Amino acid sequence: MKKYPVSTVAPLSLLVPIFGMLGSTAIFGEHVGLTKILATLFIVLGLAIGMYGKAVSNLLAHRARA
Repeated sequence: MKKYPVSTVAPLSLLVPIFGMLGSTAIFGEHVGLTKILATLFIVLGLAIGMYGKAVSNLLAHRARA
């Protein structure tokens, strides 16, 4: 954990069920319904906001001032 702080790496553990679902689809041909697809999108969106939201907010604020 010298290179990346725990606060950056820990949220990525929320992706483990998504990769499990993708693996079961690829290996076993499991059907992925609309509910699971929407849930996956919400998880990824939440992670993106949590990890990059402040940087995007600062960028947009900087552009608004210019």
